[in-house]
Amino acid sequence: MVIFWDGEPSRLKPIDSLYIDTTFCTEDSLYIPTREECLKEILKIVENWLSKGPDHIVRFVCPAKYAYEFVFVEIFKQLGKKVHFF
Repeated sequence: MVIFWDGEPSRLKPIDSLYIDTTFCTEDSLYIPTREECLKEILKIVENWLSKGPDHIVRFVCPAKYAYEFVFVEIFKQLGKKVHFF
């Protein structure tokens, strides 16, 4: 890789530290569903809950500040429900 090369032919930069993200290094994470598969399940849950009546609302508590736009836009597109951000 070019980023580990210090400019001299066949000489690599020394690596002082290496950090490995083991977030999904578990037996349960052998299969990670695609974005589309996740969306399909989310839409089923949301649609089922909202069909119970006008008093049933859905609130997403998102631990991160990004990457949820896709889901919210698809909820609006596919279910025709407004999505409010707080």
